[in-house]
Amino acid sequence: MERMKRPAQQRLAHHNGQRQRGDGSVTQRKNGRWQGVIDQGVVDGKRKRIYVSGATEYEASAKLAAVRQDIASGTYHNDAHQTLATYMTDWYALYVEGKVAAATCKLNKEQLEHHIIPGLGRLRLNQLTPQHIQEWINRLQKTRCRVRHPRQCPDDQPFLSVRRIDIIVGVLSKALKRAVNLGLIGRNPAKQVVLPSAADHEYEPRVLQDAEITAIMQQVEGHRLKALYHLLICLGLRCGEVLWLEWRDLHLEQGDGSLRIRRSKTRAGRRTIPLSDALVDSLRQQQQQQQQEQADFGIQWNPNKLVFPSLAGTRILSGNLYRHYKTVLDAAGLETGRVAHARKRNATQPPRCVVNHPFALHDLRH
Repeated sequence: MERMKRPAQQRLAHHNGQRQRGDGSVTQRKNGRWQGVIDQGVVDGKRKRIYVSGATEYEASAKLAAVRQDIASGTYHNDAHQTLATYMTDWYALYVEGKVAAATCKLNKEQLEHHIIPGLGRLRLNQLTPQHIQEWINRLQKTRCRVRHPRQCPDDQPFLSVRRIDIIVGVLSKALKRAVNLGLIGRNPAKQVVLPSAADHEYEPRVLQDAEITAIMQQVEGHRLKALYHLLICLGLRCGEVLWLEWRDLHLEQGDGSLRIRRSKTRAGRRTIPLSDALVDSLRQQQQQQQQEQADFGIQWNPNKLVFPSLAGTRILSGNLYRHYKTVLDAAGLETGRVAHARKRNATQPPRCVVNHPFALHDLRH
């Protein structure tokens, strides 16, 4: 019987009419589908073959040609069963943990454990599409804060903010960009999604008024962190800049006091700021109080010589400072706000506590 000729678009393309070594072959399975295979020989004592499949011979041949092209360019990775959860875990261990600041490590790990792996982890890395990520983003908009399953959330717990979703997708996109550089995937699917608009969730920064500043100062009077609030409000420093201050960064001389910022969010943030006499007095009181605490807790207390350590002698975590600030606002009968509101006040108009202080807006160093 004469063999039926195949359609031209479904024929294998051969070099000079013959299949060359490494081209692979395409055969039909018993179930009617077509399978392509490339034999890469013996690797580590085992025969290594690459398989592809398709509904038609043409589809299987096209996939086989794509694999041959990836092999020729050195970008092929035969790890088709790697899930996004496995890759994200490896990415964090290899490229994040120990390579960036501790706060950044914590932020990335939280997004992986609470949102990315639970939402997309079961999908294969090479099969992740923009549609998968877009559907996941839409689900995030209905997810409540810090809880994996929305059903377990109380009705009064707020949903994830637009900014939080932007951070979560940013972590995913950064990891997938690395996968593209490693040749694991051809493109970054997180770059083709539409993030929720902030138009309906516009944040209006609240600037502290003089009456509110006075109420806050009254509440922290006599507290061991009084000088910390003086620096936050009077100089508009970032929380991290204040919490990392060491005594060697201060020059406490009347008429010539200064403060040096060595740890900051930006390179421009590393600067020296003059201190008013009132701030110098406040910091000297903090120094005397700390010497008393040092005598009570022992020589090993506060080994890093921090200006504002915790009662345990360690660095105060920013989250703990935020919670304390909230209790101060509640005690003063003020609306709940952020510590950064004091910084925004300095960006618009310095409070009265620094009217006679040689303060300039460039001291903020955004």
